[in-house]
Amino acid sequence: MLAVGPATGQFLWFLAVCTQRTRILDLGTGVGYSALWLADAARRTGGYVISVDHDESKLATAITHAANADCLDRVRFEHADALAFLGRDAGPWDLVLLDLWKEAYVPCFEALLPVLAPDALVVADNMRYPAETRPMATRYQEIARTAPGMLSFEVDIGNGLELSWVDR
Repeated sequence: MLAVGPATGQFLWFLAVCTQRTRILDLGTGVGYSALWLADAARRTGGYVISVDHDESKLATAITHAANADCLDRVRFEHADALAFLGRDAGPWDLVLLDLWKEAYVPCFEALLPVLAPDALVVADNMRYPAETRPMATRYQEIARTAPGMLSFEVDIGNGLELSWVDR
């Protein structure tokens, strides 16, 4: 299991709270660790989180963790393919975490572009680790850094994050 670690969770929380993000999307729930950090941030900002994963067993674990952390009032878990979800949900999103299969980063980013709020933030995890996904991470960074109306750079936290901001 390659979940975001404590440093990344704290960074996401800090980013969401300090920039008052209220419409938060977590693509790649896993066991829900990042969803807990984001849901706690959403509680402080008056927002909500939608966390999407295609794996029902991981979602069941994430829901149990969210119930134990008393944050089900701030996070909704969706059983769906990320691209299918993006195709049916119009957003707008003001904070998005990409932490799913690395092959999906570029297609998800491209699908997100029209449904990002002005001033939105996109955080992509695992830019440096694991090493075998580095070529896909590099491709994602190339796309994010050259997307019109976006500013993007790598942050040395956890397994490496690419932080992108909608400058429009």
